Amino acid sequence: MGRRASGVPASWAHGVRKASLWTLAENPTGSVILYGSLGYRIAERQPRYRKSF
Repeated sequence: MGRRASGVPASWAHGVRKASLWTLAENPTGSVILYGSLGYRIAERQPRYRKSF
């Protein structure tokens, strides 16, 4: 995350005012909490469907 986060100030300096990303809510690494702590907010949730074969 360090490299990506370090690009934010440079992007801001070039006029970028919005960034988006996606992650899985069930991600065991806690990505939703991490991104929330960096100022991202959940804008949309997409349903996931699974079926065992």
